[in-house]
Amino acid sequence: MAGRTQPRLKVNDNEVGLRDLGNGLFEPKNLSVFNDVIAGQFETNSTPKKFWLENQPPKHEPKQYHRIESFCFVVTDNLKDEAEVLLKTLRLFHNEPVYIICDKASKIFLNRRKVTDNVKFKANAEKEHLDAIQKKVFDGHSCIANDIHNAPSILKKMEVMDFALKHHDNTFFLDTDIIVLDHLQEYFTAEIVLSPHHYPTENQHKGFEFGFYNAGYLFCANKGFPKFWRHLYLTDSSFFEQECMNRISDYYKIQTFGKEHNVGFWRGENLPPKAKSVHTHITELGNAGRGLSLIALNKKTKDYAL
Repeated sequence: MAGRTQPRLKVNDNEVGLRDLGNGLFEPKNLSVFNDVIAGQFETNSTPKKFWLENQPPKHEPKQYHRIESFCFVVTDNLKDEAEVLLKTLRLFHNEPVYIICDKASKIFLNRRKVTDNVKFKANAEKEHLDAIQKKVFDGHSCIANDIHNAPSILKKMEVMDFALKHHDNTFFLDTDIIVLDHLQEYFTAEIVLSPHHYPTENQHKGFEFGFYNAGYLFCANKGFPKFWRHLYLTDSSFFEQECMNRISDYYKIQTFGKEHNVGFWRGENLPPKAKSVHTHITELGNAGRGLSLIALNKKTKDYAL
């Protein structure tokens, strides 16, 4: 009919192109786009599609939420200086108990540095102990993806979370190379809060190899979760304990930290004007074996924190 207007379809504030099949019948030009629009997952080219779930805690105080009750981390002798910085900066903003799994050298060092008020130690990460775990569990294991990270020490992450959760309803796990720059409490209404890497657009694909969430920064208010994460690490991960985190949201309702948390070298140039925490190695021992390019990236984030 002369002057007839082509039908248009708008769903969830997005217009979907239609193909005329004749006799008043139309179909979406792109079924994949149509399905994404219906599911509320379609994003324009200016905002690349996310392959991971983002769900930040509410900005306004809800009636109920999880208040941080404890912190925990793992440290061995090569990272004891970084552990001192973590404890010193954490104590600028938090006085909750801190649970640490470590070796004896780290425990002695941190006690001498007088940073162990309200700190509970479990010194069962001696080299001999970790070597035994390596031989029993990890030799030839498929989750191992490089020679830098220590697989048995990573297994201690779940153990230290269990250590804290025996005494508290929740814990905030931090990698040893975290520098705390602000109070870390958010309005956590989910039991598990993960930290997205927030990769630059051109590096989004790295999430499929290394994981879209960072394994060194996690809030947990579920006493069974450490065992679940351990199971994923040992049975369903192509990069240590991190790649398997892509699938945590399949089993738990999660929330995610905003970009001001856990700022690391993986962000590239996308560094926020203000950060609550920075994730970076600051010592030669912490950077050992990482190569010149990665050392340079860690220096950049250290300077950013300073």
